[in-house]
Amino acid sequence: ETPSQEADLDVLELDDAMNELRELHTRKAQVVELIFFGGMTHAETSRVLGIAQKTVEADWYAARAWLSNRMGKGRDE
Repeated sequence: ETPSQEADLDVLELDDAMNELRELHTRKAQVVELIFFGGMTHAETSRVLGIAQKTVEADWYAARAWLSNRMGKGRDE
């Protein structure tokens, strides 16, 4: 069996990245927390945060890209 990419996730690195994202983009961090950690749908996240679902989707994709880039830094340096 091959471990999934999630199994390779460095929890401390993710925590650091989420703290940095929270400082830079509070709402995007909230979207990640609700969807990734809370298991909410985009529609549920939209209702909880009181923002349009399109905004949730845009924040989700932007935050994922930012986190991926942030967490990828230093690996090849």
